[in-house]
Order: sequence, then C-alpha cells, then structure tokens
Amino acid sequence: DFFEVIDDWVLPKQPLVAFARHEQADIPLIVGSNAREYSNLLGPQDSTPEMFRDWVHENYAPIADDLLVMYPISTPANTREAFIAARTALDMAAPARWTAQAMRGMKSNAYLYEVTWAYPSPGGQDWGAFHGIELLLMFGSRAVPLDSTGDALAEALRAYWVQFARTGNPNVRGLPAWPSYNSTVAPYLDLGRKIRPEARLHQSEFALTERVYAGQLKSLSP
Repeated sequence: DFFEVIDDWVLPKQPLVAFARHEQADIPLIVGSNAREYSNLLGPQDSTPEMFRDWVHENYAPIADDLLVMYPISTPANTREAFIAARTALDMAAPARWTAQAMRGMKSNAYLYEVTWAYPSPGGQDWGAFHGIELLLMFGSRAVPLDSTGDALAEALRAYWVQFARTGNPNVRGLPAWPSYNSTVAPYLDLGRKIRPEARLHQSEFALTERVYAGQLKSLSP
C-alpha cells in the first residue's frame, strides 16, 4: 500500500513518490508475495460478478477494461477465483515486484520471491499459498502438519532470511541460488515444493500496475 498518511515525521512524503524517485533508504531488500494471497481473506460477499466488477472499477478504474478481459467472470465460483487471482496479482505481487524494481540504480540489491507451497491436504490444496503461510512455515507453527517438502521449505526460508539479516544477501551454500532483481530479466525465487528461480512474475498485471502508478505519480507531482 503506497498511500499513507503523511505526517512529516515518520513519513515525509508518499512512499510511491519516494521509491519512484529513488529516495528510499539504500539498504538491501527482500520483498514478495504468496501465490493465493486472498484465498483466506475474502468474505462471502466477494462472490458475485457484480461485486467483482464494482471492485475493479472502484480500485483500478484506469485499467478496468483490461482487467475485465483478463479475468472473465460468469458464476459465483469463477468470480471467487477471479477475486483471488486478481487481488493477489494486483494488490500484492505486482506492487512487490514494482518495489524491487524501484531499487534500480541503488547500491543495494533487492530480492523478489513468490511462495507457491500449499499444505498437503484437500483443504490446504484448495487454499494454496494463502496470506501468511510463509510465516507459519518460517516460525515452525505446527497448527497443520507438514510433509517433507514443507519441512525442507521451512528450513530453507529460515536459512535464507538469517543469511540476509547477517549479510544483506540471502544466498547460502547448499540452497538454490537466489538472483538479485534486475529489470531486464526480472528474476524471482519460486518457494514451492521445489525452490527454483523464475522470471517476470505476473508480467501482464505488472505492466498494468505500472500504468496505474504512472498516473498516480502525475497526480502527486507538486
């Protein structure tokens, strides 16, 4: 969320403006999202085509037509899936990628990720990589039993994050390489049943988000 209350103490300007102008702190950054962020955040009201169209027009008016083509809806079932996919991509994943890209030109690197692992149960598979699942893994919550892939991912998350806290670089011997973000390749680390580098996370939604942010930046310019 780049629109906060500016108090001239904690926040002297909108974060969107600061990052766009490369005025943020020049420190290493890990940023990312989960593959189905909104599967555990939606209410029962988020299930009708009318609600989805209202959300698109209210929150993403400049790209509304593009989104309604990208996420066709007709029934409550596919409307809910559209909500999960669209809100995950536009509210979480694309802003995370934009933030990583905004480190371009800084001395410090940014590292982008997406968690795709899901609990090995029918309900877990239906929810997928929901909002907060990486914290349950990283901090060893046993609320839901893991399988061997979950145990391995939890250990990897802890190793990456501890190494990052120590050095500003999450790469650690014995784990798949985590490339730093650059706008040419746009790499990120897929943290799933296998850990592997991928590229161009939600490319179509990211391009639309850049359009939205460009318009917002114009409106915020002095």
